[in-house]
Amino acid sequence: MEKAIFAFAAVPAISAIFLPFAAKLRNRLAETVAIFTLLAGLINLAVPMFSFYGAEISSLPSDCLFLFITAIVYVLALCTALYSSAEIPTDKTGRPYFFSLLLISVSLICATVFSDNLFSLFLCLEALGLSAAGMISISRKDAAGAAAASDWLFLYYMPSVFCVAGLSVLFMTLGNLSYESLRQVALGGDPFGPVLFGIALFLTGIAFKTTMFLMPQERSKDFRNDMSVSSHIAICIARFGVMYALFRVALLLRFSYGNANGISNAFLVLGAVIALSGAISACQVRDLKKLACFSDFSNGGLLLMAIGISTPLAVLAAMLLMLGNASGTNLLLICGGISERKKTRLMTLFRSQGSILTLVGGASQSGLPLFAGFWSRMLIAMALYDAEHHVFAFIALISGFFLLVSTLTQRRKTFSFQNDEMVKAEDKIPAPDVPDNDVSALPDRKKEFLLDPFCGNGEKWLKLLPAWINAIILVLIGLLFPFVYMYLNVTVGSLFL
Repeated sequence: MEKAIFAFAAVPAISAIFLPFAAKLRNRLAETVAIFTLLAGLINLAVPMFSFYGAEISSLPSDCLFLFITAIVYVLALCTALYSSAEIPTDKTGRPYFFSLLLISVSLICATVFSDNLFSLFLCLEALGLSAAGMISISRKDAAGAAAASDWLFLYYMPSVFCVAGLSVLFMTLGNLSYESLRQVALGGDPFGPVLFGIALFLTGIAFKTTMFLMPQERSKDFRNDMSVSSHIAICIARFGVMYALFRVALLLRFSYGNANGISNAFLVLGAVIALSGAISACQVRDLKKLACFSDFSNGGLLLMAIGISTPLAVLAAMLLMLGNASGTNLLLICGGISERKKTRLMTLFRSQGSILTLVGGASQSGLPLFAGFWSRMLIAMALYDAEHHVFAFIALISGFFLLVSTLTQRRKTFSFQNDEMVKAEDKIPAPDVPDNDVSALPDRKKEFLLDPFCGNGEKWLKLLPAWINAIILVLIGLLFPFVYMYLNVTVGSLFL
C-alpha cells in the first residue's frame, strides 16, 4: 500500500515538469493535462477509500488518514484548476507555470501527509510557501503579483525561526526527529522539559503560519481589484497543508491523556480568540472574498480548539472541519469572483446561481443544519462540553451565529436587483439583453463590460462548475453524515492505536 500511496505524491510532480512544454504544443494543453491528472488521482483514490469502509481498525495504521487528506487536496486543486483556467488570461506570461505550481503544491501536501518525521514535514511546508508565492505572482498583474508574493514570503517565513529552534532542541534532546520518538515520549507520560520546550517552539511557528495568511490581503489598499480569486485559493491551499501539519504533530502529544497541559490550554485560548475575532470581523466586511477569508480564519480557531483537547470525538470533528472548511472557503471565493462582474451580463445571467451558491457556502461555514459545517461545529462543541470546557463550547457555537449574519447580509447586498440598477445608473451601461453584434460601436470600456470573456460559452461553466462541485460536497456530507461518520470513526480509531 505504501508504494500506491507514494504515487499520489509523485504523479502530480512528474506531470508538473511537462506542463510548460505541453503549453508550447497547443493552447490550453497545460491546464487540460493538470485537470486530467487530478481527475485520474481522484478516481484512483476512490478504490482504496471505499475498500477501507467497514474494515477492522487494527488493520488500518495510517492509510485512512492519508487517503482522506489526499482526497481533500485533490478536490480543492481540481476546483482551483477549473476556475483558474477561465480566470487567468490565455496570453498571460507564465500561465502554464501556475498549473505546474498547483500540481507541485498537491505533491508537497501529499508528501507532508506521507512524512514520518518533523524535518521532512518542515521542508515540505517551506517548499509549499514558495509554490504558493509563485501562484500568487502569476495569477495577478506583474507588479502587483510580485509585491503580493514578496509580502506572502516574508510573512510565511518569519515563523520558521520558531520551527528551526524547536527542531534543534528536539534533535539535541532525542537524537532524531521521528514521529515514533515523540509518540513514545508522550505515551510515557507528560513530555519532559527540553522535549516539551522544543515541541512548543515548533508548534508556535506552525500556528503563526496558519494565521499570517490574512495579512498581505489586509494590507492591500484595494482588496477586491488587487487580489484575484486564484491568488486567494493558492493561499488557502498552502494554509490547508499547514493546518494538517499542526493537526498531525499535535496528535502525537496525546492531549486527551493529560499530557502537555500548558500547550493544550494555549491551543484552546488561541483557538477561541481566533474563532470569535474572525467571526466578528466577518460582520464588518463588504466583499465576499473577505468574508471567505475571515470565515476560514474563524474556522481555523475551531480546529485549534479541537486539537487542544484531542479526544477521539474532537479529532473526528477536526477532520470533518478540514473537509467542510476547504470546500466552503473555495466556494465563497469563487462566488466573490462572480460578484465582481456585476457590471456585465453576468449578474443577470447568473444572479440566482450566485445567490444560491453563496448561501450554501456561508451556511456551511457558519454551521447551519443540513450542511457539512453544521456537523463539524456541533461535534466540536460537544467534545468541548464533554471535556468540561463549557465557555469554549459556547464560543464555538456563537461564532457560527456571527458568520451566518455576515453571510446573509453580504449575500443580500451583492446579488440584489437594486445593486444592479445602481450600477447601470452610475456607469450608463446598455441593458444586459443587448446582442453581441450590436455593441461594436460602443466605447472600449463598455465593450469590456458587455463582452466579458466570463460570459463565453466555455469560460462561464469553467468558473461555475467548481462552485457547484463544492456546493454538492457540502450538501452531500450534511445529508449522508451517518456514513461519513462511520468512515471517519475508523480513521480516528487507527490514529489512537
